[in-house]
Amino acid sequence: MRLEDKTALDRVNVSPSIIQEWINLLRSGTINQHIGAFSCVDDDDNWSYCAMGVLGIIGKRKMYGPEYNCRIDGSYAESILASVIGTEFANELSASVVTMNDSDGLSFEQIADWLDQTL
Repeated sequence: MRLEDKTALDRVNVSPSIIQEWINLLRSGTINQHIGAFSCVDDDDNWSYCAMGVLGIIGKRKMYGPEYNCRIDGSYAESILASVIGTEFANELSASVVTMNDSDGLSFEQIADWLDQTL
């Protein structure tokens, strides 16, 4: 399932600044992209995130402050995303973004472009 138009934001209370921050972070090149899980850490303690995981980073920073060193795993995903963008929207948006990240193999830049056009 994919969101096809901007009506999704009309149904829920999502701050456009959160969406813009997410788009900016996806485009920043500072986060390694992971496929198949919210986040992953390798043997050298290098973390990578899926596109929804990047939104999770924003959620953690909103909860704990901008200097928070975000190392989050999927066990927090649902509560973080719900606190940032609401449960209904998180479920609908997550299905679209996860498909793009995991199944379609889109880059963070391509997902950011889609978010920018759709939301």
